[in-house]
Parts: sequence; structure tokens; C-alpha cells
Amino acid sequence: MPSGIAEYCNPRFLYYNNIKKECGQMNKLENKTLKEHSYDLGYLIDLRIEQLVQKYHITFSYRDNYNLMDINPAVGTVLKKYNFHNNVFCNYLKTTEGHTNCMLSKEKLHSRLSKLGHPIYGKCYMGVEEFYFPVLINHNAVGVIFIGFFSSNIEKSLKCVNKGAVQCKADPEECRNRFLQTVRPLPEDISGLIDEVHIISLLIKQLYTDHISMSPE
Repeated sequence: MPSGIAEYCNPRFLYYNNIKKECGQMNKLENKTLKEHSYDLGYLIDLRIEQLVQKYHITFSYRDNYNLMDINPAVGTVLKKYNFHNNVFCNYLKTTEGHTNCMLSKEKLHSRLSKLGHPIYGKCYMGVEEFYFPVLINHNAVGVIFIGFFSSNIEKSLKCVNKGAVQCKADPEECRNRFLQTVRPLPEDISGLIDEVHIISLLIKQLYTDHISMSPE
């Protein structure tokens, strides 16, 4: 485990210790921002995601656990373009039996994040490491932000790739090559990354809250 994230996580998962305190601070910050500017919430979310990707050279993905993107066009307009893992490795696995494993893993992740109530750092069964940020409403993860794609130890990661390739009946060499094209080392400023993603998670929560309250019963 690189020293850069050791202060935030055990060997497998990241724990954001000050999340309640930061929630209050970020809510005040974003409320002030929205009052001072004429941008709508969707524009602000999209802008922050673009800035995050450019600053940290990461990939931002989002899973809508309740399909609100399909029900409410306002939410879908903002988040739908991020609603999949778009890279050469994951796209290849979607053409194999591994696609089912990916879907099952995300269901388990949803349940785990709802119980924990805070972000974690972990990896999928194919060795891809990511930060997982829940968007929580009433202690339930209505959505999950994925920040990746990383490998903190290429040798260990490739062992996962080899094992996973056998499970999903994929070409091991093809998987290894595509994996190496996809992952990168963790960014140096992990604390800054976490803070900025946390702001985005709160803005997305507000977007859900606004449009759920406006939806007809």
C-alpha cells in the first residue's frame, strides 16, 4: 500500500474519518456558491467533474442505483454520460462472461456502502482499484461515484487479472495488455482528490433531493 493513502485506509479500504464534519462545511460552501452564481446545479456538477478529471488525470464514473436518470431527464442530462466504465479493459470484459461478475460486484458494493455510510478504497475481482464514494440519502446509497483506474501494485494486480480471466473465460494475455493500458499510479494529492470528490457527491445528493421532491407522487 503506497504511503500516500496509508493514513486514510487499512490494506484494503479507505475510511474518511471526518466525513460528518466535512459534510457540514461543504454544504455551507456549496450553498454560498449557488447563491452567488447564476449557474444551475447541473452545470455546477458537470463543471466540477471536468475540473476534477483534468486536475488529477482520473476517470469519473457514476452508478445510479435507482435509475432516477431514466425517470427524471434533469438528472439524466447531468449524469448519464458517466454511467459506465469506459476503458479498453472494462469494455473488453463486457463482451465476456465477466460482465455478469461486474454487475454482481456493483450490487454488493451498493449494499456495503449503504451500511458503512462513507467512502472506501478497494478493487474489483479483476484487480482494478478505485475510490468508491456513496451518494447517501436517508442512510441509503442512491448512487456511487467511481474514481479510477489505479493499481498500487502491478504484480499483485496482474495475479488478479490472470485469475479473473480464467473465471470469465477471457483471453489472459488480452486482459493483461488491456489492464496495463487502463490503470495508472495513485495521484500524489490524495487528500485533495478526496475533498473535491466529496463536494461533488454532496452536489449530486442535492440534485437527487431537489428532483425527488419535485416528482409527482
